[in-house]
Amino acid sequence: MNYALHCHLLLPIRGVESAPLTALLRYARRKGESPDYETWLCARYGVTRLEASAAYAALGDGLPADEGWWFCADPVSLVMQGDDFTRRAAPKTLQLAQAQRLADALNAHFDADGMKFYVAAPRRWYLRMTQQPPHPPWPFAEPLLGASTEPSAPTNAELRWKRQLSELQMLLHTHPVNAELEAQGALPVNSVWLSGGGALARGEHPGFETWADEALPRGLALAHNRFCFALPPTADEWIARAQQEAADNDFALTYIDDWAARLAGTEHLVALPELTTELERAWLQPLLAAVREGKLASLTLHLVTPPATRRAPALADNMRATIAVPAPRVYSYMLTRRDFMRFWRRAHPLGFYLDGATVEND
Repeated sequence: MNYALHCHLLLPIRGVESAPLTALLRYARRKGESPDYETWLCARYGVTRLEASAAYAALGDGLPADEGWWFCADPVSLVMQGDDFTRRAAPKTLQLAQAQRLADALNAHFDADGMKFYVAAPRRWYLRMTQQPPHPPWPFAEPLLGASTEPSAPTNAELRWKRQLSELQMLLHTHPVNAELEAQGALPVNSVWLSGGGALARGEHPGFETWADEALPRGLALAHNRFCFALPPTADEWIARAQQEAADNDFALTYIDDWAARLAGTEHLVALPELTTELERAWLQPLLAAVREGKLASLTLHLVTPPATRRAPALADNMRATIAVPAPRVYSYMLTRRDFMRFWRRAHPLGFYLDGATVEND
């Protein structure tokens, strides 16, 4: 039996032009946008981002996420620039053993406070708390967009969080691992960045299959009584397998996180054209052909733009830490075989489709 296969493809974009991608977008219809990819991804399962994307990612990483209140607690380097701290990801040279040594030091210190850090990867950490915090903890937690930095009297809970943050940063600052990193010419790991706080809530099967190797989509699938399939190396292999696996569901969510992880390292921009060529060959060209030939009933591209530089203001003692943090946006475009009949549509540079421009939908 043939099944109508609908593919939703979440694809990170780093500004490199791609002929197959713009060929897809030329005929596609704009379907909307989302504030960021975690919100978009969680919404597919009926989960709001404030309901703990961190807990689902932790589950996807094999951690005991059913208990406690979870945060993503990624190690970062905060670099002072004028009156601001610029947040940078932990150096790529950070090794798993080094990350675990840092987490062990934090766990030994904060165990009595009901806090435990987990290292899933050198630059991907989690924080589990035994109880829900009274408000988003610490100045360097991800705040709500558009929040202000107006002075206000600190609460007891805020004073406690500020004390713990100071202790955490002092522990990291003096840890031998940072001396090792600085000896290599790398930035030290001097803080953590919290996001996605909440508790895990399991749910029913959402009615589609998920193909991904990244922690968050894998955890979302597991929490909703569904297995997450490993992403094949090419679209042709994915189509062949999806036609077998999606017998009960004609919708398949595919997340190309392999390229997402590799493209995220913008320190080495010279690698982007090679990765784009590989992505075109393995996925975009075959998907374009599959839609033309009717192997896919529809292809919806969800293009994830890179985040802007994130800054944390230097705060006075009487100021709450609330800052606006631009997150990666998701722009969605749907393509069917019938859309190729609209031959009059013009092709545009990639940036045209990522800046909120109005696209012909006739």
